[in-house]
Amino acid sequence: MFDELTAILPRPEYPVELATSASWGPIVDAAGFALPVDYMQFVEAYGSGSINDFIWVFNPFSATRTVNFLAQFPRVLGALRTLKEEAPNKVPFPLMYELGGLLPWGMTTPGDMLCWRTSGATGEWTTVAYARNVGCTEYKMPMTRYLTDMLRGSFGAPVISRDFAAQSPTFTPLVIDDVE
Repeated sequence: MFDELTAILPRPEYPVELATSASWGPIVDAAGFALPVDYMQFVEAYGSGSINDFIWVFNPFSATRTVNFLAQFPRVLGALRTLKEEAPNKVPFPLMYELGGLLPWGMTTPGDMLCWRTSGATGEWTTVAYARNVGCTEYKMPMTRYLTDMLRGSFGAPVISRDFAAQSPTFTPLVIDDVE
């Protein structure tokens, strides 16, 4: 699965804020739960940055709060909680710390949310996209399959702009001076 993503989304020449397989222990301890292997592979390969200047995958090793997983998942979870209270039909899933709850892993540039649905083992977590005008849509696939299929244009999603799949897939490393 991850190899399919790297085959169509070239790794950056100069990635920033990379992880190593040995560095995940303190992150898992700080988060209080395990993370999917494909997510860890993504962070180890790409570091911090954006896919087609549109999707940002949170990186727990980032010094930049706006893309740091540990800083963003509680903030985005709070936003989802508020949305769920205001419009329960747009967020019909439980949230993290509830059985099968949503756990944010990324955002789009306009602010739509990308989450895991934490049902079962971490390798079985599916992707849920929250689009502001639509609500939640669940995709029965892990994060890297979702990204791969989006980049291939295999399916449309409310959070993805029409131009997203038409572009050549690119990963642009975060320029630390430009964020925050």
